[in-house]
Amino acid sequence: MTMKDTILEIKDLHFQYGEIVALHGVSLTVKEGEIVTLLGGNGAGKTTTLTAVSGIYRGITKGEVNFMGESLKGLPPHKIAAKGIAHCFEGRRVFPQLTVRENLMLGAYLRPQKSKEVADDLEYVFDLFPRLREREKQDGGTLSGGEQQMLAVGRALMQKPKLLMLDEPSLGLAPIIVEDIFKAIKKINQDGVPILLVEQNCNVALEVADRGYVLETGNIVIEDVAEKLMENEAIRKSYMGIE
Repeated sequence: MTMKDTILEIKDLHFQYGEIVALHGVSLTVKEGEIVTLLGGNGAGKTTTLTAVSGIYRGITKGEVNFMGESLKGLPPHKIAAKGIAHCFEGRRVFPQLTVRENLMLGAYLRPQKSKEVADDLEYVFDLFPRLREREKQDGGTLSGGEQQMLAVGRALMQKPKLLMLDEPSLGLAPIIVEDIFKAIKKINQDGVPILLVEQNCNVALEVADRGYVLETGNIVIEDVAEKLMENEAIRKSYMGIE
């Protein structure tokens, strides 16, 4: 594969929750080596786009979701995960009564648990997030919000993803913790994992992203490279609070 090969391709995606139409013909791509961000306000369809890819909700009424050249349409979530897509949800969703280590190992549930590769990946996560190493035997529910976010990302990495999807990783976190999380996101990408990032903090998202799409009420209204999006007057006013 070349650096510019497409990893994820969404074409003319329409999605409904019952009678509510959430996506109206969304099309986007993530290419190898990229961080692509989805921007937009609450209810724009950002999270829905991720769940359509991972198969968590079944609501696709039209369109295609292709991963590494293969259609994901109709596949159950566990089979999509097995193909190499890791979905790190908004709200962290750690298992509060399991230890940090146990939470991380659940991310590797599709892999041989005692393999050297899994052990190496666990070390990688601990190197990426040293706080998790310090708290390896603590229950997930005793961690701070920032530590739980690190744990959620680390658990997704234990899946050995070919694509990592992150939903609002900065939500509710102090600025210094957000900085740590996004340094880790950049490192993960530099180590070879393409990332599809949903993030309401437009500033931090565009600082790490290569390209971005802006969603409004289920439609993509702007797409461009990150540098151009940061200079876009409408985005600066609507999402960055800059007049």
